Amino acid sequence: MSVLQGGRFIPERFIDVVQEHTPDLLTSIQRVNDLTPKQHRVLECLKEGLSNREIADKLFVTEATVKAHVSAIFKKFNVTSRTQVVLLVEAIDSAEM
Repeated sequence: MSVLQGGRFIPERFIDVVQEHTPDLLTSIQRVNDLTPKQHRVLECLKEGLSNREIADKLFVTEATVKAHVSAIFKKFNVTSRTQVVLLVEAIDSAEM
């Protein structure tokens, strides 16, 4: 597929890098699909940059519940920070377009 047909252009020097990380990206896409509906909502709030308190208020749950969802999301994606999970999910969103 060409760029004119809606495809993506990847410079030649990056093709090996993209192909090397494709299995990781596919695994991460599956991880997104494995999230519960509440975890999806929490993840969307993380992408918005909301704090645990703000997420709790928005979703009408306790802050402890938010912390539990955030921990579960971190574990599923094998990350340790909000920034890592948001960057990973944004990369997945870009790849799926």
